[in-house]
Amino acid sequence: MDKDILISDDIFIDLNAADITPLDFEKYCFSILDVLYSPKKLDDYKITHNETYEKNDGKHQIDVVIEYSIANAAIKIFVEYKRENRPIKVGMVRDFYQKIQSCGANKVIFISTSGYQKGAIIFAKEHGIALYRIMDRYLRNIQNSAFGLDETRMYILRREQELLPKYSIHQYDQYGEYLINEVYPTQEMKDKVHKIIQEELVQKEV
Repeated sequence: MDKDILISDDIFIDLNAADITPLDFEKYCFSILDVLYSPKKLDDYKITHNETYEKNDGKHQIDVVIEYSIANAAIKIFVEYKRENRPIKVGMVRDFYQKIQSCGANKVIFISTSGYQKGAIIFAKEHGIALYRIMDRYLRNIQNSAFGLDETRMYILRREQELLPKYSIHQYDQYGEYLINEVYPTQEMKDKVHKIIQEELVQKEV
C-alpha cells in the first residue's frame, strides 16, 4: 500500500467506483453538476462541456465550466474529472490549478472515481480546490450497515438501488480525510424515494 494514501480512505478503494465507461462518466458528472446548480435560480446560469480557452501560454481544455452572476459580478467555476482506478496524485491536481490561473476561474472542483493521495489533498486544501469522489452508492450502503442486514433493511437498500442513481458523489471534509458530505443524490431526491419506500413497507404489513 502506498504510504502517501490516507488510511481513512483505504476502505473505499476496493469498491471499484470506477466501474463506469469514460463517456458515461463524463455524462454523469455533467448531469450531477447541472442538478446541483440549476435549482439555485442563479442569474445568467450556464453550464458547458469540453470548453477550450486560448491564452498566451497555450490552449487549455476544461471538462465543465459553470457560469452565473451574483450582484452583477460574473462567477466562473472550472471542473476537472478523472476516471482512475488509483488515487489521484498531486501532479494531476497541480496541473489543473495551473489551468485555472491562466483562465481566471473563481472556483475549482475536482471529481474522481478514486481517492486522492495525501499530497493531492494537501495541495487542494492550500489552494481552495474542492475534492469530490463518485462512488457506487449501493455497495457503500451495504458496507456501512455494520449491524447486519435484516429483511426490512435489505428491502430498503434494494429499492434505493432501483429508484436512486447508481452513483453518489461525496465531498471530502475540510481536512481532506473523510468523505462526510454526500452532495448527490440531493436530499430532495432521497426524501421522495424514502417516502415511496415507506408507503410500500406499510402496504407490505397490511
